[in-house]
Amino acid sequence: MAQLAFIAALALMIGALPGLHVADAAWPATKPTDKCTPFNPAPYKTLDTVCAVLDGLSNSQLDKLYLGAAKPAAQTGFPLRGCTFGCIPGTGTIEEFARLPDINMGWSGKCFNFDINSTTGTPKGLLNAFSPKYDYSSTPQKQRVQGSLAGSANVYWAPKSYSDGKPVWTFNYTSAESLIDLAFKTKVVVDAIRDEIRSISPGFMLGRMYVQTGSDSSVEMPIYFALFQACTADGKFATTPGARALPALGGLTLPGGYVF
Repeated sequence: MAQLAFIAALALMIGALPGLHVADAAWPATKPTDKCTPFNPAPYKTLDTVCAVLDGLSNSQLDKLYLGAAKPAAQTGFPLRGCTFGCIPGTGTIEEFARLPDINMGWSGKCFNFDINSTTGTPKGLLNAFSPKYDYSSTPQKQRVQGSLAGSANVYWAPKSYSDGKPVWTFNYTSAESLIDLAFKTKVVVDAIRDEIRSISPGFMLGRMYVQTGSDSSVEMPIYFALFQACTADGKFATTPGARALPALGGLTLPGGYVF
């Protein structure tokens, strides 16, 4: 019941969000030093708890949440900027496997640059953040968020999603270099990956992974990922993984008093 309440509450919160840019005054939050509002984990105290709840959602529940999210217009503007926090939701074996630190290489979110498309308000690129201690919640925060950046992708608005043929934001890794998995001493090829993502609520986006098999075809990977807006401790945008501060405690409750 709590999971259903979670979906119902977020359904009330779904909506298009205003965007960003670096040099064009038409977009707010154009510089890392601008005011940043982090994702609010309320009614829970920590982002870890929110991710733990998302971990308990079935694939069909995640499908409902993602497909029911607002479809962005071409000039809506991308809702996140700077470095974010991430987690991998879902109850399946593959998701549980993907959450293992040795498997996901300590993936801890994505960092969006401040070179913004002045027409669409979309950052022109991103890098993935990898933090070796990120999945160990007992680690002190300063050590936990430290990490490196790798796996670049182009970011753009697309009129047709692979999932439902409706508008979506896309991360395309076509030009990305392979990642080096130090735990298994292997090279991870990522240049065929395409992520699609939509806004669920302020500061919270849900994405779906695909492997592109051709110019206009793909194979859906059974993995969702969540991104949450992170800020520095003094309320600016984080430009490195180590500058991220976990969201502040407390805040507003969800509409209708729902708890997810």
